[in-house]
Amino acid sequence: MERIKIERQAENTVEKKEFDVNEGIVKAVETVENILKHKKYCAVTVTGSSADVGKTFVSGRIGQELKSRRISVASLSETESPFIPAFGYGEPEKGKVLLFTAEGIVLDEEDKQIQNENLIKFGLPLSDVVRVFVYRPDKPFHETELECADIIIRNELAVNKTRW
Repeated sequence: MERIKIERQAENTVEKKEFDVNEGIVKAVETVENILKHKKYCAVTVTGSSADVGKTFVSGRIGQELKSRRISVASLSETESPFIPAFGYGEPEKGKVLLFTAEGIVLDEEDKQIQNENLIKFGLPLSDVVRVFVYRPDKPFHETELECADIIIRNELAVNKTRW
């Protein structure tokens, strides 16, 4: 009797990219932790589709979660100079994360390369950047803008801030 060899084909799985706020923050932190298992540094960019979509809230929560895991975090707004990030206390062996926020900046492949070159100016050997995009249902990204996002957060709780 002749043996028939059956090869099992890998299932085509598409990883979920869009999450609510809490799930998205958890996914971002997990992604960073996975990168830091193999690298000493990582960057996280939180890009919003517009004003008042929750960029500051999301980046703050990601930073808090990472700090609670004793991972050192520096925010671009907390830099001591344009080229020296001020990393908070953490355990050096757990890695360092540079956290950026931006509004309405969407990157194509060429822009990603420029962003990585700019990150290197900070003196960090960064090759992995976690790109988190945040939007509200009434302030969406254009479909083509979402192609370069690693994690998309739909923030249904964000509201317009009162401006004086």
